Amino acid sequence: MNKSQIIEAIYNDKSYINICKQICSTGNYYDYSDLFHEVILILLEKPDQEILTAYEAKFIKFLFVRISNNQYRSKTSYFHKKYRGLLKTTELTDFECEDEKNLSEEGFNCLIQNITTHLNTLNDYDKNLFGVWLNLGLSSAEVSRATGIDQQNVSKKILKIRKELAEKYGTDYFNIFD
Repeated sequence: MNKSQIIEAIYNDKSYINICKQICSTGNYYDYSDLFHEVILILLEKPDQEILTAYEAKFIKFLFVRISNNQYRSKTSYFHKKYRGLLKTTELTDFECEDEKNLSEEGFNCLIQNITTHLNTLNDYDKNLFGVWLNLGLSSAEVSRATGIDQQNVSKKILKIRKELAEKYGTDYFNIFD
């Protein structure tokens, strides 16, 4: 077997997805798909000989587990920077707004300022995903197809952010997209 065949076999073997599910079970369970694909990319970047040696020594699953675990737990890994990094801006205090149900133009602008401030506290991955969904008015399935991110992950992230905003500001202002 060559490196491409080995990595293709890993990609098609459900036990490797289950490894990522197990690793992600201690944090955000829905990160498993992103973790799996990130580890596949890392394996593709490894030298051919390293993959072949690990495969021949029946060490490939251990290598996969080690890389997955390191990527998920490290604060400096590619996976963390791409999907979990907490690149947060300084959170401003909320502005005092009038009753959201009867908003004047000034009240509306105040609410937009508060929502924007909240969105700026999100990591880049969540903020960009929510921005694509909101600004383009796409469904989670369309965002999934456009970005290559698992639809379940897209839906969970969008719903989580909407729930945070609804809890903080009293209503779901984004229900017009449902």
